[in-house]
Amino acid sequence: MDLSVVSLLKDFGAIPMMIVLICVVALLLKDIKKELSSVSKNIEEIKAELLDKIADLKQHSDEKDADLKERVLDIEKKLYMSQRETVTKEQFYKHLEGWRSDLDAIAKLIRSKENG
Repeated sequence: MDLSVVSLLKDFGAIPMMIVLICVVALLLKDIKKELSSVSKNIEEIKAELLDKIADLKQHSDEKDADLKERVLDIEKKLYMSQRETVTKEQFYKHLEGWRSDLDAIAKLIRSKENG
């Protein structure tokens, strides 16, 4: 017995062959639907895992950001204090201007007291 499509059509006719083809297609669609639901379930599991990982990473990132913010504020305070404690070159020279003449006046005063 030959199992080619043409010989089967000759032996049984077109309608029984169409019924068999419809059954095969229905079985294939059922398998595809089952695989699709399995894939959909896997996608949901992966999505839930990713959301959990993202939440964990966000929490870790927020903790690091808070730590960095605290460190930046501390450094800003230290920098501010350092700027308040330092004097610019102009302020230094302005404060000490005329120091030589002051030293000369003190030296003259000492000499006059020694001589006098």
